[in-house]
Amino acid sequence: MGTERPNLLERIDQGRVKFELLGTPQSLARLDRFVVFARLGAGGMGVIYHAYDPRLDRGVAIKLLRPAVTAHGRHRRLLREARAMARLAHPNVVQVFEVGELEEHIYLVMEYVAGQTLRAWLAESPRTWREVVSVFLQAADGLAATHAHGLVHCDFKPENVLIGADGRARVGDFGLVQAEADAPDEAVVARVRVRERPPETTSTSTSLGGGTPRYMAPEQHEGRAADARSDQYGFCAALLEALAPARFESFVREAPLGLRALRGESPAPLTVAGAPPELGRVLARGLEPDPERRWPSMSALREALARLAEPRSRGLGWRWALAIGVAVGLLAGAGYGFAVTDAAPCDGGAAELAAVWGEPQRQQLRAAVTATGLGFAAETGARIEAHLDAHAQAWSQAHRAACEAHRDGHSSAALLDRTMLCLAADRVALAGLVQRLVAADAADLERAMGATLALPELARCRDAQALLAEVAPPTDAATTLAVQAVRSQLGTVRAEWSLGHLDDAARHAAEAFARALATGHAPLIVQALYHLGKLHHSRDARAEAEATLTRAAWMAAEIGDDEQLGLVAAALAHVVALPGDRGPEARTWVQLARAMTHRTAPRGRSYFEALFASGQVEHRAGRFAAAEEWFVQALAHAEQHLGSRSHSTLLARGMVALVQGERGEYDAALAQFERLAEVQAEVFGPSHPAVATHHNNRAALLRQSGREDEALAEFSQALAIWRAAYGPDHPDVGMAHGNIASALLTRGLPGDFELAEPHLRRAIATRERSLGPDDPDLAVELSNLGSLHLFRLELDEAERQLVRALEICERTAGAEHPRVVLPLLVLAEAAGLRGDLAAQRRHYERALKIQEASLGPEHPDLAWTLRGLAEVALREGALDLAEGLLARAEALDARAGADEERALAALGLRGRLALRRGDVATACDLLARSLPGSARTFDPARAELSSELARCLVAAGRADEARPLAEQAAAFYRRGGPALAWRVDALAALASGPGPRGQPRADVRAQ
Repeated sequence: MGTERPNLLERIDQGRVKFELLGTPQSLARLDRFVVFARLGAGGMGVIYHAYDPRLDRGVAIKLLRPAVTAHGRHRRLLREARAMARLAHPNVVQVFEVGELEEHIYLVMEYVAGQTLRAWLAESPRTWREVVSVFLQAADGLAATHAHGLVHCDFKPENVLIGADGRARVGDFGLVQAEADAPDEAVVARVRVRERPPETTSTSTSLGGGTPRYMAPEQHEGRAADARSDQYGFCAALLEALAPARFESFVREAPLGLRALRGESPAPLTVAGAPPELGRVLARGLEPDPERRWPSMSALREALARLAEPRSRGLGWRWALAIGVAVGLLAGAGYGFAVTDAAPCDGGAAELAAVWGEPQRQQLRAAVTATGLGFAAETGARIEAHLDAHAQAWSQAHRAACEAHRDGHSSAALLDRTMLCLAADRVALAGLVQRLVAADAADLERAMGATLALPELARCRDAQALLAEVAPPTDAATTLAVQAVRSQLGTVRAEWSLGHLDDAARHAAEAFARALATGHAPLIVQALYHLGKLHHSRDARAEAEATLTRAAWMAAEIGDDEQLGLVAAALAHVVALPGDRGPEARTWVQLARAMTHRTAPRGRSYFEALFASGQVEHRAGRFAAAEEWFVQALAHAEQHLGSRSHSTLLARGMVALVQGERGEYDAALAQFERLAEVQAEVFGPSHPAVATHHNNRAALLRQSGREDEALAEFSQALAIWRAAYGPDHPDVGMAHGNIASALLTRGLPGDFELAEPHLRRAIATRERSLGPDDPDLAVELSNLGSLHLFRLELDEAERQLVRALEICERTAGAEHPRVVLPLLVLAEAAGLRGDLAAQRRHYERALKIQEASLGPEHPDLAWTLRGLAEVALREGALDLAEGLLARAEALDARAGADEERALAALGLRGRLALRRGDVATACDLLARSLPGSARTFDPARAELSSELARCLVAAGRADEARPLAEQAAAFYRRGGPALAWRVDALAALASGPGPRGQPRADVRAQ
């Protein structure tokens, strides 16, 4: 009998040992795509390894659960909880990147943190009580985030907190994490021994087999369900040990803290030199044996600790009076009850602002930005900081001005309330963005500056007329607090949305809507519906978007929230306009949007949204002139009221440029792009990918206007910026290579084809490596490569690349998708060169059918396909059919405006038609005028025209003029080998002598 194959854990260990002994990387085992090279720790539930992810080129930690842990029906629950952890992203939680299954094992791929455990950090050197509490506050943030996602850690202890080289604490090793609603599994949360060995100080201590007794809450010792309050108990036990290790060790020597609590025994109140006595009381409440008597949440415990650890401000400025019941009305008349007292000077809300954007968040942001390793990271991070600083300063100035105006009797209590509410909403938005930015990864960084620019404008909070026109806020304390909590969650939604995390944003928006409904506060419900509806639209769920936004519109109208009604109407207009046949309905919505927002916020972003939506509706309907007018108005409004560098101004200027380009107003469009690029460079920095995007877009516009040289320069700048930002293998870098190749092929100067080829091959290789061999956009590069081979008359290779491009399009988009058209048109040209008229006609007819269905029968792009079919008809002798096709193409050319390439193509076909009708003089004139300038490379199109002109000149009795043209074309066709020998023979016969006067020699293959 053969030996039994080692199990997965054994194979991993064998590979690791071989690697350490022999240094052979191929010995290392793999978990799916991950290469495992070191063991970090082990316990009852599984083993943690250090591994390498070759796809994303990063080190990771992998927790491999033992099969016994997932047996007895626990597999599905553990898998569900593991996936829930993977959806949790927070700077103070070890990130779970993905979850998988392999050979009956569940494994978690996690962030690898290079640093030390909290236990090691505490032992490294003496720490002040503030330093200790400061690190525990970070851990508290991580636990609070875990609880907010409905999860419980179940095993908090110093070994399970990692402190990275950046100084950031992360809660990790969720070995016992469970959904809060789940009952504990007896095999996992089992009773444990009363006595235990002292805690290990190494970073590999994991306690994966059960909760660690010295930190477990009493209910865990009793085998009852653990919840967030159990984590609170473990947190306070660990903090108590960190602040008074000797006393803690003495107390738990006989039995763990939680077991002694069940006996009614508790440690003496904590006293720490230099710390306020309240610190002991805060911990004592968290260590209450009865969970009901502990802090209401981890966040509440965290805030209590933060107030003790942070230096006290002498004046906090505004103070909430909500908890005083009837005193609310006494302090400020009505509403939220902000008050200014003699003891509370107008300090600009310093403490409130510092809690959102202060030195800890600044350091976390720097660490996150640096960790991306991107070429533009340092510059972008500095600009984000500067913008957040400027926004915070403006917020503080507005806060101080409102305070002083009320203190000096220049504003009412009602206006003070509304101003402070507006500033609170802005601070919530700032907090949500900062929370996401400090956890940003490489994928987020490109969007981060744009998200920062999209923060609410503070001018709104200084507009007394607009503030007093708002729907009244709730008057009772409980509703007020609930409303603030939902608005905070909506701030997170906006931040996630602006960074492109649409799934996370949609999930949180749905949660916020449910919580808004529970408050019963109608204006908040409308806001939640507005966010949810726009997210449905962003995710292409149009029916859901329309239903949600319609509901929001009617509710806003019912309660008289006119500004919010205007915003919802603008969003609805864009959704309704998309199907294409509901233009009048969409225009009604934008008319309502403009009316509502102009009356309530004529200088704000809301009115900009209405103007911009008006442009979008007309643009969607193809009414470009009307669209341009609205976008120009939106741009003027944004520049005047929101600032020349605001997100709204940049957005409007981009749309003005786009529409002007579509209308053929190239100079005006290029001027807008020039200004846009200047502002982008100022705001984002010259090395930011957003600047490359505008170089790329400007280049595309230059190509439309026939300025290929300038377009190449712009494409080259985009390539340089993207390559410096991302490295050579990023998809955007590949796209830039492809764009440069396309421009070179179009320009067609001597040497351009040779220059284009390495760019094309680099574009194809980059796209295949990063996006796979079936990426739809790969078909564009393959079609261009096919065109290059076609220009060189390498027909077999050209058709091989084009067939692959066609297959990719058909496989990924469908046989009738517009993507199919490009490879079909080039395949038709290849068939024409071979003289295979049936295949040429078949490709052109299929392409025309798809274009007519997707673009409509009057779109100018159809002209090229119609000319191809007219050429086939000419060669088959169907002259009337060719005439009709050509006339239709010329009519479409006229719709496109002046275009030299279209005009030359039309002249050439008219000349060939005249020749076949026997009008030799007209044919010679038209064909001679159709030849492009001599500076272009001699390509198949020029060879075809030269051949036709030579035939025409022979028919006109001008054989001496015809001979050089025929010889040049024949020399070109010889490169095509046997496939084009028939063309060479026909041209050789033409050059050797004329046929009967007035009768051109026949095209052998055409017969």
